[in-house]
Amino acid sequence: MSIKLSKDWRLTVSETYGIRFQHTRLSFRDSGVTVFHRLSKGLDLFCSYSHSISLSKSKKAKHYHTVSGGISRSLKTDLLRVDYRVKTEYHFRSQDKFRIRILPQFRLRTRQKFAGFTPFASLRLYYYLGGEAIKQYNHAGVIMQEVAPYGFHRARLSIGSTYKVSSRLFLKLQLTSQKEFNTIFAYKHRINVLNPETGKVERPFNNYKIFGLGITYIIKPNNKFSHKKSSFDPDQVW
Repeated sequence: MSIKLSKDWRLTVSETYGIRFQHTRLSFRDSGVTVFHRLSKGLDLFCSYSHSISLSKSKKAKHYHTVSGGISRSLKTDLLRVDYRVKTEYHFRSQDKFRIRILPQFRLRTRQKFAGFTPFASLRLYYYLGGEAIKQYNHAGVIMQEVAPYGFHRARLSIGSTYKVSSRLFLKLQLTSQKEFNTIFAYKHRINVLNPETGKVERPFNNYKIFGLGITYIIKPNNKFSHKKSSFDPDQVW
C-alpha cells in the first residue's frame, strides 16, 4: 500500500510471502515499511525497515530485522523509463554469507502500455560484507586465511509486467532468476569453497527461480496533495 504524505514525502507498506513449490509450504514472510523523500524530479532518497521470518522444513522460525537506505534516479526517453538505485542493507542478525549488503540496481520499463500492461526488466547485483568467517584454501589445499566473505556474489535478473486495474489498484507478474558466484576480485573471500579435509562445499551457491504476483493499492487521504496529479510508481518498492 502507498500513501502520499505531502508534496515530497511518500510512505509505502509491503507484505511478502514466499512459498516453495517443492513439498509445497510457506518458506518466508517479510513485512516492510519504506519512506521516500523527493529531492528533485526523478531523484529520491529512501529508508526502510523490514522484519522477516524464515521457516525451515521443521517449521522452526528464524526472525530477522533489517534497516536499509539509499538513493534512486529515474530518467525518461520517448520509449523507455530507466531507473537506477543504490541500496545499502544492514542485517541485525548476521547471515552466513553477509552482515551488510550493497545493491546496485537497474531497471527498464516501456512508457507505452500494451492492452493495459507495462513490461519491465531489472537487474540487481549484491555486494556482500561481513557474515560468518570461512576458511579459504589455495590450489594445494592449504588454508590461506579464515575470513568473512565480501565482494559481488549474487545477481538477480527479473522480467515481468505491471497491469493497471484502476487508478488505485495495480497488479504485477514477475519471473526472477537468482545466481550466486565468485569473482577474481574477491578470490580470497569466496563462498562455495571446497573443504579438502572433508570433501564438502562450504556456503554452496544458492541458485533458484522465483515466480511472483504482486498487488499494490494506493490510499488517497482527503488532503490537498491527494487531489494533485501524481507520478506514482506502482513498483516503487523493488
